[in-house]
Amino acid sequence: MGLFSIDYRLAPERPFPAAFEDGLAALRAHNQAVWLIGDSAGGGLGLALAVALPEKVRGVVAFSPWVDLALTAPSFIENAAQDPVLMRAQLQRAAAAYLSGAAPHDPRASPFYADLSRLPPALCALDGAAAVLEVQGAAYQDLAGNRGLEDTRLQVRPARPRPAARRSLGAGRCAPCWARQCRRLAQRPCCRPC
Repeated sequence: MGLFSIDYRLAPERPFPAAFEDGLAALRAHNQAVWLIGDSAGGGLGLALAVALPEKVRGVVAFSPWVDLALTAPSFIENAAQDPVLMRAQLQRAAAAYLSGAAPHDPRASPFYADLSRLPPALCALDGAAAVLEVQGAAYQDLAGNRGLEDTRLQVRPARPRPAARRSLGAGRCAPCWARQCRRLAQRPCCRPC
């Protein structure tokens, strides 16, 4: 199993849906199904792409994914004091810059609002360092579970700096190590064959 990185266009210079369209184009051009791995907004993008083109995605590993650009989750208010990094006003500015006038409930931008019935196996790994995203990721996992998707899991690690959390979950490993990690996730008894 090889790894490749999608060099997608970034906001605010290239706002939504540029990154999503670049991701779709890359998946369509690839000759086999792949695993999508992303962090924060990249984790949200990976989940949105997986829902949009599930036949090209074996699974998703999303580190503290940002899945709700509408910022409707109660976690944004409830965890404000616990999360000095991701403040609501800052996230509103980031979402506005990315969306550039597009609807924040568009499932291509906010997979929380997507039809998850076609979601491939997914692991939402939350490092606990970003309380706002932790609760949002938990809400996403609950939503997937409520829709009967048993092959979506949530893994929460104790709060610690993000690089340390990524290392403990396997980020920064070589391609063969990532391949082993992805195969282990795919071999869970609840997963459907890809």
